[in-house]
Amino acid sequence: MKINKENRIHHKPLLFSIPLLLILARESFVALPLFLIITFLFVPQLEKKNLLIVFAGWVVGLVSWQLYVIASGGVSYSDFQPHIPTLEEIYRAFMTAITPVLPWEIHSGDIQAYLNIGFGNSFTFLIIIVVHFLGLLGILPLIISLTHFKEINKLVLGQAVFGLLLAGGLLVLKGEIDFFRHLAYLMPVIPVLIEIGLREIQRHSRLTANLIRLSYVLMFLLYLARTVRLYASGYYFDPCQYLLKRPEISSISYFYETACS
Repeated sequence: MKINKENRIHHKPLLFSIPLLLILARESFVALPLFLIITFLFVPQLEKKNLLIVFAGWVVGLVSWQLYVIASGGVSYSDFQPHIPTLEEIYRAFMTAITPVLPWEIHSGDIQAYLNIGFGNSFTFLIIIVVHFLGLLGILPLIISLTHFKEINKLVLGQAVFGLLLAGGLLVLKGEIDFFRHLAYLMPVIPVLIEIGLREIQRHSRLTANLIRLSYVLMFLLYLARTVRLYASGYYFDPCQYLLKRPEISSISYFYETACS
């Protein structure tokens, strides 16, 4: 929406092609009209012509995607299973999104694989608590930033509202599985929100702000260590095994042949 309009050659083609490509890459982008409505409410001064160009790109992308689904002989990839998520599901969903190592999947054997030292269950429990704490620290700036919404650019705020609605809606429709994928529409604004939140926290406590920055570094190091360990152990993603865990789509011949042949 904020593409430089001075570059008239690329302005309209970009407004048209970006939503087209996004819906081909992310099925949940069918909710784009909701984003356009929210954007118009937050930033009514946006040119209606630009909104129509974006909508036209979305329509072409939606038609192209549906034609692909029909031609493949399959159905939409996402299998929606409406349910009311429990508080534990909501917490696990957010932890899946903000931590590189899931706390409930940590076992004493995992810690020994990294440190090669024998530890008791109490030390494992302590590590799990630390991972929970790091995740909660990491999300704190996001929460603080939304409590100071008046300082956020209206377009960014509109995107944040849209992203939260999509994430919450998908949690209800699909559950916590791969929840980090549900945050696709929050990704563009998360860095901005973190910066605003950290700035507010630093005004009151520089130590807390630095601890949060340290938590990001530690989470990255955990992710890096996990990735190196998986690579060194010969782990690789098996699309066939992943597909077979999804009986609702594994029976579709096109998907099965693509993943398992």
